Amino acid sequence: MVTIRQTATFRLVAGPKWYIYDNNSTTVIVKTLDLIKGTKGIEGFIGLEASEFPQISSDLTVMAQTARNLEQRRWKSPVRITEYRTIAGVKGFVLQSSDSEKQFYEWGGLDANNVLTVLAFKIPTGAGLDKWVEPTLASIEWK
Repeated sequence: MVTIRQTATFRLVAGPKWYIYDNNSTTVIVKTLDLIKGTKGIEGFIGLEASEFPQISSDLTVMAQTARNLEQRRWKSPVRITEYRTIAGVKGFVLQSSDSEKQFYEWGGLDANNVLTVLAFKIPTGAGLDKWVEPTLASIEWK
């Protein structure tokens, strides 16, 4: 079980060995210790960064655009706001991008206490994004 200090807990997908940095803090970084096979024989590690940020605004669209602009600086390929979706009663935005080596998926949701919780996944391209993202998001329990 991974815990983000104020907002949530979630479970990691069973199978690979995971390393968790700073569990129960405001930013938790999780990485596989096993290489995961993607397409064309490319192997890589899966990374997940879970963070919480107190907000002064409640405008999820503005937060999504700000998050997209920040992530775009890290990616050569376009980062898109692909949808808004609710996870366990908390509405959030989804950002996505991909290149020949890795895929990026970020969900950010604003809870009733005006705290933005963000889960950002980096997964080898072709490793089945849904296989890693969906079970993790489905396991979120809000505090």
